[in-house]
Amino acid sequence: MDYVKGLSCIGCILLTFTIGLCSSVPVMAGTGTNRTWIKDLVWAASNGTDHDVFYSTYQNNKWSFPEKISEDNFDNLHPCIDRDSHGVKWVVWTAAKQNGFDIHYVNSQENKWTAVRTIPSHLSMNIAPVIVIDESDVPWVVWAANDSDSMDDIYFSRFIDGKWQGPELVNRKNDVPDVLPVIDINDRGQCRVIWDGYRNGMYVKLQSIWTGIAWSDEQIVVPDPIGSDAAGKQVGLPDFIKEPDMLYIRVYHN
Repeated sequence: MDYVKGLSCIGCILLTFTIGLCSSVPVMAGTGTNRTWIKDLVWAASNGTDHDVFYSTYQNNKWSFPEKISEDNFDNLHPCIDRDSHGVKWVVWTAAKQNGFDIHYVNSQENKWTAVRTIPSHLSMNIAPVIVIDESDVPWVVWAANDSDSMDDIYFSRFIDGKWQGPELVNRKNDVPDVLPVIDINDRGQCRVIWDGYRNGMYVKLQSIWTGIAWSDEQIVVPDPIGSDAAGKQVGLPDFIKEPDMLYIRVYHN
């Protein structure tokens, strides 16, 4: 079964320590005689001490029972999800530890989740990852990172031949913050990263496109270029979501 991306949905970005969605998330309407819409939902929920990452999917007009994905005592935050063309799911999130923040991930194999693993990084503070899987089924992850004594920059990594590449910079090296990255596939099949960068005394929305060998020069873009065609469409969250401040919904049709 092939999965076609309907939309990667990131409704409201809350500019706090965490990134989350508002309780009413814009998604593409599930219309069409031969289309079945599938929604994947990941979120972080408090267990009283820290946070765990959970997963649910919406099929046949109902949400599946929540599955806990994280398996440790870290504070697990900012989850994001995508599927490849064969339906294999990849989930990434921030794991807060005593000595910094790592990016953790799992994928699904034979209807089970793999063990939690870490995307390698030479940086100590790795925060708020977003994942997309390209048309060749290669996972791409972007996130904001710094080394405790430096400003945030935008980094990316790809999973190729069984291992993660990089991480490497997306934005040009500078001494100002670059934060809140989002990655998607544009209509030419190219990976595109959009983020907030501090330029000339203010934050602006920037984008860079993967040319096949490198990221293009950053350009200023209008706000919220991803998902603008779904304005006005809404989907309610399931009843078991008690803290809708750190969740991500992605929609596909098959």
